[in-house]
Amino acid sequence: MTAPIATVSESREVRGLNLIAAHSHIRGLGYDLATLEPKPSSQGLIGQEKARKAAAVILQMVKDGKIAGRAVLVAGPPSTGKTALAMGMAQSLGPDVPFTMLAASEIFSLEISKTEALTQVFRKSIGVRIKEESEIIEGEVVEIQIDRSVSGGNKQGKLTIKTTDMETVYDMGTKMIDSMTKEKVMAGDVISIDKSSGKITRLGRSYTRSRDYDAMGADTKFVQCPEGELQVRKEVVHTVSLHEIDVINSRTQGFLALFSGDTGEIRSEVRDQINTKVGEWREEGKADIIPGVLFIDEVHMLDIECFSYINRALEAELAPIVIMASNRGSSRIRGTTYRSPHGLPLDFLDRVVIITTQPYSREEVSQIIAIRAQEEEVDLSPDALALLTKIGQEAGIRYASNIITMSTLLSQKRKAKEVSINDVQRSYLLFYDPARSEKLVSDAERQFISDEGLVSFTANGNVEAFIVEIPAKLASKALSIVKPIFPNDRSLSFSHLRRVCTLSHLPVDLAWRRDYNSNGLATVFLLVPNGPVPWIKICQTFAAHINEPGLPRCFNAVVPRYAPMSAEQAVLWTERYWPTTYNPASQQLQDAPPLNQLRRVQTELDSIHTVEYMQLARVAAMEASCRGQGRAVGAVVVNPKTRQIVAVAGDARWWADTYTRPFNQDVTGEGRPEHHALMRVVAMVANKELRRRLVVGSHTRFALTCQQSPAGQPLTDIEAVFAGDTEELPASPPSPASPALPGQGPTSPKNVAESLAANFEANMTLGTRTPSRQEGYLCSGLDIYMTHEPCVCCGMAMIHSRFRACVFEKRSPGSGGLTARDDVNSLGYGLFWRRELNW
Repeated sequence: MTAPIATVSESREVRGLNLIAAHSHIRGLGYDLATLEPKPSSQGLIGQEKARKAAAVILQMVKDGKIAGRAVLVAGPPSTGKTALAMGMAQSLGPDVPFTMLAASEIFSLEISKTEALTQVFRKSIGVRIKEESEIIEGEVVEIQIDRSVSGGNKQGKLTIKTTDMETVYDMGTKMIDSMTKEKVMAGDVISIDKSSGKITRLGRSYTRSRDYDAMGADTKFVQCPEGELQVRKEVVHTVSLHEIDVINSRTQGFLALFSGDTGEIRSEVRDQINTKVGEWREEGKADIIPGVLFIDEVHMLDIECFSYINRALEAELAPIVIMASNRGSSRIRGTTYRSPHGLPLDFLDRVVIITTQPYSREEVSQIIAIRAQEEEVDLSPDALALLTKIGQEAGIRYASNIITMSTLLSQKRKAKEVSINDVQRSYLLFYDPARSEKLVSDAERQFISDEGLVSFTANGNVEAFIVEIPAKLASKALSIVKPIFPNDRSLSFSHLRRVCTLSHLPVDLAWRRDYNSNGLATVFLLVPNGPVPWIKICQTFAAHINEPGLPRCFNAVVPRYAPMSAEQAVLWTERYWPTTYNPASQQLQDAPPLNQLRRVQTELDSIHTVEYMQLARVAAMEASCRGQGRAVGAVVVNPKTRQIVAVAGDARWWADTYTRPFNQDVTGEGRPEHHALMRVVAMVANKELRRRLVVGSHTRFALTCQQSPAGQPLTDIEAVFAGDTEELPASPPSPASPALPGQGPTSPKNVAESLAANFEANMTLGTRTPSRQEGYLCSGLDIYMTHEPCVCCGMAMIHSRFRACVFEKRSPGSGGLTARDDVNSLGYGLFWRRELNW
């Protein structure tokens, strides 16, 4: 019984893994093949034109087989596309050129040595194109007939196949029929049959069947019917890596080879024999060597021994192109105590071509995030895309890409069609980026386990204490008993906490930790500090006054260090920690203002003008430093209500006029503190206020003060521009000439500073100069922007001047007086919020 094969069964389409990886959107380098010029946006890559062009040049040389045994280093900051560049090169090389990618940490293993691991990845990156001839049958299938036995015996059939010149019928056995069924071969297909192995390859549909629409699919490929003889000899090319040949020849032969698994280290004798054989094939024209690409990410993780091996391996006859990536600057070479650029030895860097990558611009980050969203099939609203772009610039593109996935899940939860800005904000608050994580660890460092294994379970505002259980009859004199053994230290004042409480007032968390059965004895609980005096000494002190067995007893507790800010907070702490009292008239001094006040001021200062004011402070600092009159420190005073600049000053600690120069030479190298930038800018504001009062006819006896105070006089062009008033001053004695700068040439022309001020006015839409306010005490309500944290002396001057806020760019650990953090490198005075100074 015969029947043609049409469709044996209808099976579901087997789909491969469709995973979205970090760089799955990259399809190539995105450059013009003729000119090697990169396109602004192509094949998933954005920007980095110089790096992509350099990679395209190397890629073209690899394809042409002109280079081998070379090393390329892709260096740049994190999130600048180094791995994406390597992925683009891998996609552009094609399947015929070996490409191996690994992280440097993969080299280190307990199973094989470092040199063996490097040898294997080197040989994985070298391809061998083996050429061999085989006899095949190639033609168009005319008809397939299958004879199926009724009794279930072996199947037999006939295959009619033709070319444009001839037609032949072949007998098929069971194995051939199964192969035909597996490949879904039908009449009209052009197939190829290897006579030695029996492998059937379906090449496509014949053009003569192009009108059979019922047999067409979305990926149907049409080919010409072969010409000439059915049986031909063809050259078949196989591309394998040297490592694959090594593994095949090092495995155990026979049945046990099925269970051998990984071969581990391969003997050098096996590799030498393979190199010799491959060399013979190459001379005979049977094989070609294809130098591939080995990409090593985080190459700074390799040690000095690995670099030494790579140095030698690159000089070998069989060597690939080694491309490395690193985001490190000057760092220590692993295995040594030496530091070098990118963590690579200098003699190794001498052999390396370096490609640099630059940070992405805002527009490029936006395009990358849009491509990632398209790859993940996510619809982003314009506001969400803008916020993700900002996050990508500040926290990194990898973090922003991860936020896309999280935001998509949140939008799906509320059954929305696109991701909104609220979804992105929620994801941003739920998942920390590296910068916020570092701040979290820095702010709560004691709560994390350190290298020494130490950890404190108390919060920043909490301290540890002892809870001592004693008989109730000692309650009235408990404090007098224990007070003599404690030092007179007011740093841990417990005045906001009740020193003695009963069991009924003890918080639940502490009550269940009490493991003492009083048997009806009335007891109370005493709170004492933990640290100055050990528990043993406290126990011995109370033991002389207690005759009850098992008492006194002690256990640890955590209590608030500072007084509560409200009655509600006192109630909460009473339930959670220890009975607490709230006294609005007796508030403890705090090291920081209330959080809501901090947030309010931060919101007012968080504007684009803050950056522009700071830029002006930098200009003033640069002029002061270039003139040699002081350090590169600048200060700008701004009226926050009108956004007008009141005064600008640079540091002038080393400036001296003719009269004070001999005295200034005897001072230490830090010069005169009264000429620091903050002191000078306060003097300038005071001079403006004095001039205003002189205009209205008051304070006339201080008319000469405006000209006689050197600290309040402009010394640079930028200071002079912002030092003037709009009002005319009354007639006064002629002012002395502007103080000359010793050892300096002529000052810059006035129009240079005027053009600089005009530039700021155009960029910031601010008045370049403003008169003093009609009412007010010195700098009350004004903001000051500084390049550096002011010293303790300047900090006190700022407090007495009644500034509203101080914004500085860089901390001064050794001399700064505003920082409240108490560590090794900080004074820890916290003058920005000391209630005993500010109120």
